[in-house]
Amino acid sequence: MRSSVPSFHRRPTRQRGAAAVFAGIAMVALVAAIALVIDIGQLYFAQQKLQKQANLAALDAARLVARCESNDPPSLAALNARVDESLGRNLLEEPDQVDVFIDFGQIVLDPQTSHRALQETGILEADSVRVSLRRPAPSTLFGGAGESRQLTASATAQQAALGSFYLGTSTLSLNGGLLNQVLGGLLCASGDTFCQNNVIALDVASARSGLLALDVTASQLATAVGVSVRDLADPLELSLMTPVLPEVFDGLAGALSGTASATIVNLLQGLGDTAEAYQVALGDVFDSFAAESPDAPVINLGDLLIALAQASRADDSGVSSIFLPINLNVPGVAEVGVFANILEPPKFSGVGRPGELMAESAQVRLGIRINSGAVLTTLTNTLQGLINGLISGLVGALTGIYVNLDIAALPLNIGIDIGVSKSRANLDSLSCPRNGTNDGMPIAELSASPALATVDIGHFDGSALSAPPLNTPTDSRFELLGLDIDARCAVLCLLNLGSTSLEAALELSYLGVGGSDMPIPLPMSIRDFEREDPEALDLPPWHPAIWRAHGAPDAPPSLDGSNPQTVSSPLMISLNADLPVTQSGTGLLGVLSGLVATVVDAVFNILQPLLDLVNGLVAALVQPLLSILGIQLGTAEVTMHTVTVGQPRLISTEVPVLPQAEG
Repeated sequence: MRSSVPSFHRRPTRQRGAAAVFAGIAMVALVAAIALVIDIGQLYFAQQKLQKQANLAALDAARLVARCESNDPPSLAALNARVDESLGRNLLEEPDQVDVFIDFGQIVLDPQTSHRALQETGILEADSVRVSLRRPAPSTLFGGAGESRQLTASATAQQAALGSFYLGTSTLSLNGGLLNQVLGGLLCASGDTFCQNNVIALDVASARSGLLALDVTASQLATAVGVSVRDLADPLELSLMTPVLPEVFDGLAGALSGTASATIVNLLQGLGDTAEAYQVALGDVFDSFAAESPDAPVINLGDLLIALAQASRADDSGVSSIFLPINLNVPGVAEVGVFANILEPPKFSGVGRPGELMAESAQVRLGIRINSGAVLTTLTNTLQGLINGLISGLVGALTGIYVNLDIAALPLNIGIDIGVSKSRANLDSLSCPRNGTNDGMPIAELSASPALATVDIGHFDGSALSAPPLNTPTDSRFELLGLDIDARCAVLCLLNLGSTSLEAALELSYLGVGGSDMPIPLPMSIRDFEREDPEALDLPPWHPAIWRAHGAPDAPPSLDGSNPQTVSSPLMISLNADLPVTQSGTGLLGVLSGLVATVVDAVFNILQPLLDLVNGLVAALVQPLLSILGIQLGTAEVTMHTVTVGQPRLISTEVPVLPQAEG
């Protein structure tokens, strides 16, 4: 009997069980994926564990090889024992299955690529150690043995001496009251004479023995700026805009209250009371500070105050000009204004490793503005009288005399801008204090590149006391006068006197500072150090020792004159003003040298005080003023300060080519 169930109801029964097949296939794939993830994770964690063990072993071995904390000469047996101890302490599983490779050498920094390479050397000359580990990979879930696959990890570690130094610090001791003027211009708003007078009233000069020689430690510095010591080495933290003044001055007063005299503390509090509150990125002042030795002296207080004030004066709208009340006026000749623009503050060395540590001086521009219109008035009146007398003498014998006297229109404004680039100093090498080497004292090698200068000379508009910019393009030639005398033929034409012309101009020239952009090594290495008394510095027992170089502030003088040292460029900047005179003519007047000489002598006599003023600007102003700002043109003075010992650190995890595994 035919079924009554429609045919379309019977068709699905033909695919019954297909879903189970697909589910089975999916389960197999899922299990395989889970196994793969487990295997990959197992390999990853095994590799991470092996790398961690290599890191810790290299760090432990670096302490022995560097001999920064112990003067005992290392041996291969001691080195192997140190590595085995580290591996055992860090719970190394199955030690018999791990191959350990140790090599050591000098770390060489390629100046072109900044790549660090390990150069093989003997253990007694080594400053770094590399520990490489190799072990079979763990077995997989699929039952594959790990012996055929090898995991390798390597770590190169180094423990180095840390140093700090100054660039041009001692120049700040030149403070005949001008340092007060600079601080007043930096800390106070433009035109705020009340604030400036308060700074000038502070007895900065008499506090020189403390202000300019007192050292500030990293921990004191961190307290003053309201951050942790670790934050001093954090560029991200230091890039934050922070209220610097007067909070930092108050912070310094509190941080130094236990080590500085009451005079210095009161001085800092006075500066804080006077200064306005600015917002400034701390990174502009404290660049690349190391936080590994927070209690080591790292900076000079006088430098720090100048840098804080300089950084606070710069903002997005430009760099404010600081009017310096230096009296160079010559009555009846010229009115002179002197200004300083602190384009970038100095960067301090802090405490750091050789090859990485650098200090820079400030980048500044000095502006000199001279209103010398008064001398032109005198020149005009004198020459008019001289020419009138000349005409009267000639008219008595002859008519037809034509005289044209053209004197430069007022005012005669001479502007001189001296731009000073940064000088730089570098700590090239620094050895740990070891027995058998320099009587257990460090050895430091430094280099420096002196600051260079550029000079722009030209005209400006306005008063010399308002810091006007130079007009562009600049020109060092100032046309002063032109004199034309033409004696036309008289009625009887008995004698043709001819004509003569005279041109006079004021010309300024300069000689820039020469030198090379490449650092110049200091002539002598610094070997004369003295170990600080830990109790005097209130250091904890675990703190690394600190050595202070002789010749540094608050240290005995250097016996061999190696600290501080100065490197020099061959030329110094020099301004020169001259008055070239050009004469031409025909006939009798063209050869009357006495007539021309009379005019020239008059011009020279009137302009001589102006020439003397310009020619003496460098000796009288530029060099001393730059010295007050811690800058020396053509020379760089470097003072080695302190040496301490840093913590061991990893410098590479690159795996070298290891010998083939046995079997």
